[in-house]
Amino acid sequence: MGTVDWNSLPSLALHQVFTHLSPESRVAASSTCKHWRTALYHPQFWHSLVLDISSAGTSYAEVKSKVKHANKNLVTLVRDIHLAFDSRSTQCFELASSVIKALMGNELLRNVDIELNHCELSKDEIFQYRWSIQNYFEFAILNVVQKGNIEGFSFGYFMFYYWNALIHMLSKYSCDSLQRLELAGLGPSVFNEESKTTCFNSTFDSMSSLINLKKLSLDLNSNTCKLLPALCSMSQLEILVLHVHNELDIDISDDIWADIKKYCPKLELRLTIINCHIVAKHLHTKLLRPSIPLTHHKVLFCNVINVEVLH
Repeated sequence: MGTVDWNSLPSLALHQVFTHLSPESRVAASSTCKHWRTALYHPQFWHSLVLDISSAGTSYAEVKSKVKHANKNLVTLVRDIHLAFDSRSTQCFELASSVIKALMGNELLRNVDIELNHCELSKDEIFQYRWSIQNYFEFAILNVVQKGNIEGFSFGYFMFYYWNALIHMLSKYSCDSLQRLELAGLGPSVFNEESKTTCFNSTFDSMSSLINLKKLSLDLNSNTCKLLPALCSMSQLEILVLHVHNELDIDISDDIWADIKKYCPKLELRLTIINCHIVAKHLHTKLLRPSIPLTHHKVLFCNVINVEVLH
């Protein structure tokens, strides 16, 4: 019997061997040679990826190298990705954008969770440039969700500027698969002109088509208040998270809550008032109604929130 060349084992055999190893042992084994290292990057071994892009405590060169490695070897393999980054840093924003761009080559993607470590962008001398990066960032996300079959999406702690376009895309390509949509922010809601002029009926219809949602979070304002009746099509909805940042210029009648409660029997409403003294003072007349399915309530009196404290 001839000598076995372990460095030249077929990829199928290596994958079988790797399935019997723990993640730590798998990484150690992959350092044996380049051929074994290549076998490590298989979708079977990378179901999820948590990528934290922050320059705190490390050099930018190291962070950039980590992101480059992830984009080349991991981002296109995972089903679930959690991307966190420092939104105050233009460099971190650019790296995060490169990750989203790499996701466009992922055919397995099911869950996208994006967390900005601060609830607002710094308004410094390069603010306009950073704002343009955010626009590019969001358009890249819209391209990613067009791939379809998304099961969960969250954009944490900062408002998704093109939120209505996002809902349209998710309803068009993932209406049957989407179970979780989290868009509630911690800062004031600011709408661009496109948001103000978008056809309401179209957005309402898109929201109504997300019939398999189990968790939904939104910023509650004059735009999203009008979308609440769309929840009546979501019979499986279990958790509704609403953040209020500004005084509401529209009343939500008890009939609306009664209908939602009727068609979503398992629904729990979690209401958070953020730095809005007027709403907090008149909560009993502005928001609370006999049929509201309220189970959790928080009032935060602060201008800038450290999102790390919320974990």
